[in-house]
Amino acid sequence: MFAAGYLIGYVGLEIIPTYHAWDVLKPACDGWCDYPVANRPPAIQQWITAASRNSSMLLGAWILMLECDYVWMRPVQVPGDAYDASVPGVQYHYDYIIPNHPDASPWMQKLFPGGDVSTIPPSGPAPVMLRFADWQLLGPDYVSRSAAMEADEGMKKALSWVREMYAWDVAAAMHADTVKLVTLKSPASTLIMQPPFDEGLGNGSLCHYTWGALYHEGSTKGKQIYRWEKRDFNDMKFVIDVSASARVLVAPEVHTSRSSWLGRILSWCQMSVW
Repeated sequence: MFAAGYLIGYVGLEIIPTYHAWDVLKPACDGWCDYPVANRPPAIQQWITAASRNSSMLLGAWILMLECDYVWMRPVQVPGDAYDASVPGVQYHYDYIIPNHPDASPWMQKLFPGGDVSTIPPSGPAPVMLRFADWQLLGPDYVSRSAAMEADEGMKKALSWVREMYAWDVAAAMHADTVKLVTLKSPASTLIMQPPFDEGLGNGSLCHYTWGALYHEGSTKGKQIYRWEKRDFNDMKFVIDVSASARVLVAPEVHTSRSSWLGRILSWCQMSVW
């Protein structure tokens, strides 16, 4: 799994230090595979191990885990003094992660034997801001819970594409007495908002493009007049030349109060990239 990052600054785009994790569950996912997310837990754990051995890799007291479909709108706020043990870390509340749902709860219990499923947070490994020592505690169980899922066909089918997020949540619950985490959704979250669902940036610092933004005339069955969907840009040509996708980023004129807001927020987030 190749973990790369880019820092947008006032003077342009600069490549930031990159760590390449080699020993992953699915090496083919460096190209494409059925579930590339399976590589994230061992890749993160390898980085944690490497940083434990080489402290020069740690550039701050708080470690923020992000994904590549975030657009920075403003600097992310830290939760507080990292050296004050009473200050908790922060993560995002995802409405579609429901550990105590009847379809998920039996699997959560299997991953968390003897534990209380109601204590499992509805989150995922990104965005999460924790101290490095907390990452060291959660990392191994995040890896082991994810590996257990990948080895269980029933669990894979039931939890589908978000199963690795549940693995993180179980690991967080396993260490809840030691690793303090606050789980907030938009607009309270200082981390992300998710257009086009969330109405405004709120306290967030980044836009997360987990959903596509599709406009139709009249209803969803009407003529599609606008589309911006990240899954349309999987081809390597868009990685090599980002200008190939820039021409689709202008939001349409819209006529209702909600869709007018959507047009503004989509243009706002998208223009921040280009």
